[in-house]
Amino acid sequence: MYIRTSGYGVHEDIRLCEVYMEISQDSIRGVQQSSTSFWNRVEEAYNKDKNENWEERNVRSVGARVRTIEKAIRKLNGCMRQIEAMNPSGVSNEDILAQAKILLMQDPSYSKGFKFDHVWNIMKDFEKFNNISKKGNSSAERPMGVKKSKLKRKNDEEVTKILNSIKEDNKQLREMLKKSQSDRGIYMESNSKNMALREFSEENKILMMDLNSIVDPNMRAYWEAEHRRIFQKRAQQSSSTSNTFGDYFTNIGGSDTNLPDY
Repeated sequence: MYIRTSGYGVHEDIRLCEVYMEISQDSIRGVQQSSTSFWNRVEEAYNKDKNENWEERNVRSVGARVRTIEKAIRKLNGCMRQIEAMNPSGVSNEDILAQAKILLMQDPSYSKGFKFDHVWNIMKDFEKFNNISKKGNSSAERPMGVKKSKLKRKNDEEVTKILNSIKEDNKQLREMLKKSQSDRGIYMESNSKNMALREFSEENKILMMDLNSIVDPNMRAYWEAEHRRIFQKRAQQSSSTSNTFGDYFTNIGGSDTNLPDY
């Protein structure tokens, strides 16, 4: 009868993964050993070096735990390759990993997120060395059948849909930013027109001043200079751009203004 063991702690996972990788990379005995021999070595090495307060694990337990970790890391590695395939420029490996974890959560089996950060650096390259542990393991690592092949294809399609959705969201975000910039441009143009209108109104007030009523010669000279400046400015605007102010105002100096006809 199989007795269920308690869950693995963080330090137990770390030690188990270290043992697993060490034995997987054993170039001397690696190609010679069967799956049973391989897992027996993992179980023996783990129990030999474990903390005395840790629970002793059997072959079935260590094998099941490693495969659970492998599966999650294989999924995350696949998500990273999907993100990298999008060729994000100026993105660090840490950013790619963070985006891959978000993508991983789209899989219902990992909706609560990636739970093996504590062994990621140990196991992230396990696919380079795990051919040995797969050899002869008929219970969990048999060749992919039609049903599993269909499931893999379905998962790949789901990932593609998710990536396409991300791309579409990014496209919509870019369009929203462009619209926002356009709206800001319209606002700035409108604000510019309002400022021009206020300036034009202030200049009109200056032009309507009765200079003969100003007794102080210095003040009168100042306002006369202002009159000349305004006339020169409007003459230059009129010659450089036809109807520059006509876009904003009509009948300057005509019957629709408070100015006398010039």
